[in-house]
Amino acid sequence: MIAVLALIAIMFWTVGLAGLVAWFLDQRDRRRLSEFRAEQLIAQARAEVPA
Repeated sequence: MIAVLALIAIMFWTVGLAGLVAWFLDQRDRRRLSEFRAEQLIAQARAEVPA
């Protein structure tokens, strides 16, 4: 019984840790993507301004 509960606890811990890592990587990628979009918009705005 204790072994089953320990196994379930380890499974939840592993899934929670994996979810936390996935969330962190997703946030990092979203930040990088938004920075890339901002740079594109700045370049586009500069191209549209007549010299």
